[in-house]
Amino acid sequence: MAGPALAATLLILSALVGDALETVSDWRNYLVVHAFRAGAATVADLGAADTFSLWVSLPGVVVYIAAGVVFLVWLWRARCNAELWGGRASHRRSRGWVVGGWFAPVANLWIPYHVVTDIWRASAERRPAPRGPVTAWWATYVAGSVLSRSLGQFYLAKKITESGLRNAAVLSTLCLVLDVAAGVLIIVILNRVTTWQSGMTTANAAQAAGSLHGCPSGAVCVYPQNAGWNNDRPSLAYYSYGAHNLSNQVGQHYVLNNQTGGATARTCTGYNGTGDCQGYLGAGYHVDKDLTPINSILLVKP
Repeated sequence: MAGPALAATLLILSALVGDALETVSDWRNYLVVHAFRAGAATVADLGAADTFSLWVSLPGVVVYIAAGVVFLVWLWRARCNAELWGGRASHRRSRGWVVGGWFAPVANLWIPYHVVTDIWRASAERRPAPRGPVTAWWATYVAGSVLSRSLGQFYLAKKITESGLRNAAVLSTLCLVLDVAAGVLIIVILNRVTTWQSGMTTANAAQAAGSLHGCPSGAVCVYPQNAGWNNDRPSLAYYSYGAHNLSNQVGQHYVLNNQTGGATARTCTGYNGTGDCQGYLGAGYHVDKDLTPINSILLVKP
């Protein structure tokens, strides 16, 4: 989680820098045209302004796409982890909407908000978690997106006037303010969720250093069906990284990760670590899991 969160943070910040440069470019276009009409600028100045706009916009698009892709990678992993805490029933949308919700016309006005809110709520150390930061982020993001579309329509117009350029520069400034607010808020949100889901708090690290509920240090353990901790006697223990196939494990079982060094564990519907692999169970954490559809447990090296 920490790697995608850091990458997403840096790319979002880079995208905000690109937004700022595009706003500078919009104001420069207006000021150069204004000066040209007043006889204080040349055709070369107009060409230089166009070149600056081109060099700002193209890298900005690339960075924006990269930021979106990395953010979706982080969001997918955060959703998988959140299901370990509250189960799939605690989420209003199926996992496919984590990505698909951003691209569905009209529905993308609220489905991503539902997805992020449910992840935030399921991952919080204290429940219920205040939704203020998520609500503020979504409000500024949607408002900025609507204004950006209006700005794009201006540049697609057949006739561009001096007054139009000024209006576009003002609109671009408003978009920048909203984008910066939304960008800062989503950085706060994703890093806070990452901290909540880290699975390696001081207390859990201390527990994982030795035997925990009868599970030896360095192992992932499965406990008998409907037996809770079974008086700290696990029925299965796995030590080596990679996939471990299950046999005749049905119903509810406690699965505990007592590995060290930040190693995680995943449950997979297919044999040999294939199929739908769910969550990244952190060291010192356990999950009460229905193993009926699960055919393998995957120990993931940090």
